[in-house]
Amino acid sequence: MNQGNVYGQVTVCMHTRQTLAIYDRFGRLMYGQEDVPKDVLEYVVFEKQLTNPYGSWRMHSKIVPPWAPPKQPILKTVMIPGPQLKPEEEYEEAQGEAQKPQLA
Repeated sequence: MNQGNVYGQVTVCMHTRQTLAIYDRFGRLMYGQEDVPKDVLEYVVFEKQLTNPYGSWRMHSKIVPPWAPPKQPILKTVMIPGPQLKPEEEYEEAQGEAQKPQLA
């Protein structure tokens, strides 16, 4: 450890009200709600390099206490591939062809 690697750290307890809404790539709401703010308690660690007097504080990490409730997993979406269309045909035409019974 030399003189240039001296850092100072501060842990801040933040009580905030936050909203969270996560959308999938199709624009559907997957998690949370836009309109309902929730009370959030966070412990955030900031650090600053002490040898640089003009340096800024940066977020180093967040501390998750062991008594905090576990977070719910986010559901994943997948795209189901549709019929392969030729440039000149419409979606309804291709769908109608797939439903026609085939005679042997």
